[in-house]
Amino acid sequence: MIDSLKKEECTGCGVCVDVCPVHAISMNLDSEGFGYPVIDKDVCTQCNLCEKTCPVLHIDRLKKNDFHEPLCYGGYSKNLEQRFESTSGGAFSALAMQMYKEGGYVGGAVYDELYFIHHYISNDKKDLTRLRSSKYAQSDAVGFYKKVKDLLNEGNKVLVCGTPCQMAGLRSFLRKDYESLIIIDFICLSISSPKVQRLYLDHIEKEQKASVIDLKYKAKDIGWHTLSKRIRLANGKTIYTSRGNDLLSNIFHNHLSARPCCFDCKFKGFPRMADLTLADFWGVDKLKPHLDNNCGTSAVLLNSEKGKSFFEKAAHRMILEEVSVKDLLPGNPALVHSLSRPPEREEFMRCLDTEPFDKLVERILPVASGGLKKFIVQSVRNLRNFFITTTLHPVPVYQFIRYNFLSSNIKTSWRRGALIFPCRYCVIRIHKKAKINLDGHIILGEKRVKGSKLETRFLMDANSYLYVKTRFRIMYGGDVEVFENAQLIVDWCGGNINNTIICGHKIEFGYQVALGRDVRIRDNNGTHQIALEGYKQSHPVKIGTHVWLCSGAEIMPGSIIQDGAIVGANSVVSGKVKAHTLVSGNPAKLIEENIYWNL
Repeated sequence: MIDSLKKEECTGCGVCVDVCPVHAISMNLDSEGFGYPVIDKDVCTQCNLCEKTCPVLHIDRLKKNDFHEPLCYGGYSKNLEQRFESTSGGAFSALAMQMYKEGGYVGGAVYDELYFIHHYISNDKKDLTRLRSSKYAQSDAVGFYKKVKDLLNEGNKVLVCGTPCQMAGLRSFLRKDYESLIIIDFICLSISSPKVQRLYLDHIEKEQKASVIDLKYKAKDIGWHTLSKRIRLANGKTIYTSRGNDLLSNIFHNHLSARPCCFDCKFKGFPRMADLTLADFWGVDKLKPHLDNNCGTSAVLLNSEKGKSFFEKAAHRMILEEVSVKDLLPGNPALVHSLSRPPEREEFMRCLDTEPFDKLVERILPVASGGLKKFIVQSVRNLRNFFITTTLHPVPVYQFIRYNFLSSNIKTSWRRGALIFPCRYCVIRIHKKAKINLDGHIILGEKRVKGSKLETRFLMDANSYLYVKTRFRIMYGGDVEVFENAQLIVDWCGGNINNTIICGHKIEFGYQVALGRDVRIRDNNGTHQIALEGYKQSHPVKIGTHVWLCSGAEIMPGSIIQDGAIVGANSVVSGKVKAHTLVSGNPAKLIEENIYWNL
């Protein structure tokens, strides 16, 4: 029976549940959030089908295919929207669309309403939006194998995608090959705990006081290379995180949430058991730069004649170039190598139910990821930024020391790189009653042209407040003024030359706000008065996450620019700009909806 399999070898694929003819097996979750088979001995007939079907116990029988070493391609979908919304280059979407065209079914992992993951299959191409994109936690596939077999026996064409262990399990469950079936797996780093992901989302919801309504790994709003995660909340806020500043990503990449079997994976290497294998083409920017524009590039491995034939039918949907396995291995070592097991993993998993999630991660990760090493790396970055910005000129050196270490009203951190880096020709005036709180860094007067003497001004009046969460960069010629009692809140804002920010009440910048040249943002009309009922000198300005203000754009008091919007060059905004729209003109008017862009 299946209980002869050691727990640390079980992949949790669930094939044993589907194959049991008397329904004697169920998957029970352990304290780590992983499912393991449990046998009801009173119902079990000891037919041993579970043991005979287990992919781990029969890996030698299953590990065969037409090509020992696969044929490989790099490329991306011609459909820009599909590429943008996919994890890599949209190869899965292209293959799925081909199967839909042939009237077949497509199956893979989808989220439920609580963001637990299940395998699902349909012949409705509207489901593609749910099926594509990596989910990064273990999927519950119980019942899926039966469904696939029923569809095949009814004469349907089927394309399915899952982890290598799940797809090997499907092959074992079916007991024979079907010409009408295309099996796709992917280069899998590890199976991560669904419980850990849910605890992370619970932490986000508690912190933000709003429920998560959308979760996207490798969101390309800020580029494919950033490995960013996008979380949309019910309160309208969008959060972007990237590796290094995200709790879940740090857990995953330090292997703390991996299933025990992943540390000795039986499904690595060649031959592959799926017809096709998909992956991110990491390293494509150096190997094949013409295939990379930071929107994602797929690697496709053809492992069988059937997979090759189907891929050729779908190839017209993609821009492709043949590559070798050796080209893919440097960026995808998980193709052949299992994870290393961190010694802190057991303690992390053991304390999931007893410590607050964020506190537990903060306690464990410095050990797991090398706290001293990070400190040294950050110190090197700080020194590099110091030398580049100040050029060791006495004035910016004095400003750097004064405002980072000698001003009690400015909260900085050397360890986190939360510092003010002034360049030459910066005029800085910060009132002693002003307050600056830095969780990220400020660069003032950054130059692209050596020898420029264009002045940059940074002025803060009494009782004014500035908070920088990630980064605030003002290039030369910039003018930032925060008036008395006003608040300037910046998550991540990158400016070009001659930007002007005049804050008389409150201005907020979300994450990844890009400012072109000569952009002007103000929330007040100075001291001027107009004899008009309801007139106010100041109206707060709020700029959402991942917003692009093109050259010469002017943002007037009271403006709200929602997430993902683009304001065209020389446009004047005085009102609300909806999310993911392009506006242009004076006054700015809607040009296009459903706009997606990357930085």
